[in-house]
Amino acid sequence: MSKTPIELSLEYRSQIMSFAAFWILCSHSINICGENLWTYLYYFKPLIAYGWGGVDIFFFLSGLGIGLSLKKNPSTAQFFSKRFNRIFPAFFIVVTVEHLLYNDSILKYFWDVTMLGYWTPLLGYATKNTFWYVSAAFAFYLLSYPYYKYYFSKRPLLSTLIISVIGFSLYYILPLDLFLGRIPIYFMGMFASQYVHKCFKIFPFGILAIAVYMTICYVAYRYGGRILTDHGLHFFAFIFITPGLVFLLAKCFSFLDSIKIGKLIVRYIDVIGRVSLEFYLVHWVLLCAIDALGWYLPWGVFILLSLTFAYMVHWTAKGLDKLERIRLKY
Repeated sequence: MSKTPIELSLEYRSQIMSFAAFWILCSHSINICGENLWTYLYYFKPLIAYGWGGVDIFFFLSGLGIGLSLKKNPSTAQFFSKRFNRIFPAFFIVVTVEHLLYNDSILKYFWDVTMLGYWTPLLGYATKNTFWYVSAAFAFYLLSYPYYKYYFSKRPLLSTLIISVIGFSLYYILPLDLFLGRIPIYFMGMFASQYVHKCFKIFPFGILAIAVYMTICYVAYRYGGRILTDHGLHFFAFIFITPGLVFLLAKCFSFLDSIKIGKLIVRYIDVIGRVSLEFYLVHWVLLCAIDALGWYLPWGVFILLSLTFAYMVHWTAKGLDKLERIRLKY
């Protein structure tokens, strides 16, 4: 029996996350160093300019996973400790190294490592925030537990529509656009968890994703990207792009996995996907250092270094987690 689109997305989640992390890296590369260092990336601008959409893939899959996890009725401690142990150790290591590299103040480090720095603009105070994504991810986790229990489990579609409308409404009011603009796609992912075992055609989703992506590329080329970003239309567009893109990627990886050489490709991509979080964190710090310190690195070397350091962070974080477990045990 063939697997459903959601089941395929879960099976190849690691590979899809790998694609998302690399897409984000491409977007950051062209925006930070493309003009002065890696000018050849501009040949691929239509494909990578909106690579930040990889974050939407992260959040869609995260919402999907959270929905399935909460369906099993975990305790509050189990739910939050699992997410904290997966994200915070790697985040802590990378943020600490980044602040040591730039010799930042203790206060800046405090705001950054506690993830509070992203939220201080609500108080009219802007401070250093290296990884807004991590701050947003933990905020989604905090929202998800009560939201699922008291609203989503009773009215999945209605609650998804309401929280999406609230998110976009607040987007135009509060200075938290990167978080608020992703509320719809995260909770759409949670909604998708209701259809794990339901078969449906991915063709309409794929066509919609391609059509909307081509549309925003044309609009940006013809009228300038600001016409989209100034009104939040880029986030709105990725509500329609992300699910179809995820389903298409899952189908592609499934096809590759069915042929001999493809199995090897899928396996190697999985290796990257398992450290997609660390890859995301490390590449940004390294990219900013290249730009700030005027280092010259070929783009391929930058990618290899990012992946190497990502694995170093991954194993260091796992080591810290094991030490903590031993300490608590004895």
